[in-house]
Amino acid sequence: MSSSILTSPFGRIALRTLGMAPLDREFRVSGSMDSMQKLLLVDSGELSDIIFFMPAVKEIHKRYPGIEIHVMVMDSWADLLRKEPGLAGLIVYKQDQLKVRSSSYFRLLKEIRNRAFDCVILMGEHVDPPRDLIAYVSQAAMRLGVFQPERESILNCMVRWRGQDRYKNELAGEMTRVLGLRFDPHTWRFTMRQEESRAAEQMVHFRKPIKDQMLIGIDTSHGKSSKRFSTDNMRYLVDHLIEKMRAKIMLMQIDGSEAKELADFRRRLRGEALDMPSQELRETVAMLSQCSLFVSGNTELFHVAVATGVPSIGLFTESDGVRWEPRRREQVAILRGRPGESVPLSEIDEAIEQVMHASPA
Repeated sequence: MSSSILTSPFGRIALRTLGMAPLDREFRVSGSMDSMQKLLLVDSGELSDIIFFMPAVKEIHKRYPGIEIHVMVMDSWADLLRKEPGLAGLIVYKQDQLKVRSSSYFRLLKEIRNRAFDCVILMGEHVDPPRDLIAYVSQAAMRLGVFQPERESILNCMVRWRGQDRYKNELAGEMTRVLGLRFDPHTWRFTMRQEESRAAEQMVHFRKPIKDQMLIGIDTSHGKSSKRFSTDNMRYLVDHLIEKMRAKIMLMQIDGSEAKELADFRRRLRGEALDMPSQELRETVAMLSQCSLFVSGNTELFHVAVATGVPSIGLFTESDGVRWEPRRREQVAILRGRPGESVPLSEIDEAIEQVMHASPA
């Protein structure tokens, strides 16, 4: 058996402090949803994973409305879930709380144990000791996640996920299939409440009074591989879009971590970008849903745009694996750049034409 956090000195101390004995690994899959009362999904720390698992949440709530569905979510992303129908509650944490030797982490472990969940699902596919231990400490009859040798003593139900060449939103479908649920993650859309969409529409209208004028969302942030297109190439592309499409540009970021770079990018543009106030995450997503087109690298917002059904161009680098390429989404195009080379504008224009005239999924 591979080593895990359970066999570490901290793990042994944690379990002893909580008064926990080793858990029984046996469980019953057949009919498990019929007797389930409380389910917890534990996030991975990435917004995209939350977006990818939302179809599963909706399907569980639709099929089994009596099950309480809770999500343990980092405070940065909690705003997105607070108004989601089907969720019974959130366990919100700060990243610092996952330092395994901190008192706040012990408090989090105790809270999870005291909630008496019947099932815990780990969204993340990789070994993550603080979150993995949370699944174990929950004492849930079913502890479900992606197979990793280090998790054999922690989880009692694991899915073998060969996801290097599959879009990652398929993982939620694979995991919930164990529970007897089936849905198509490729055709699902993340939607906002009507009042949220109307508020975003009004905010855009005040700054873009010509209704038929295109609004293009741009995210210049580093992508999931910590790489991105060069700032000069991105700026050249945005100026091209403003001039060619007579469009309004909305510069967007998921957080303020690259605010100075974004401000510098705005100053250097030849064209004008809409001046939008800072917003909470859910408001940002509502604004994103108003865009006619979204252009970015392999960022969190790119995958949110895909999920909301906005025609999207992904400017990926060689470091961005195919697992991040949305499948069966005709309104999405991926263009890959190589170091020292720029993607021809003609190729980008062709991709935009393709996604703008494609049928929604």
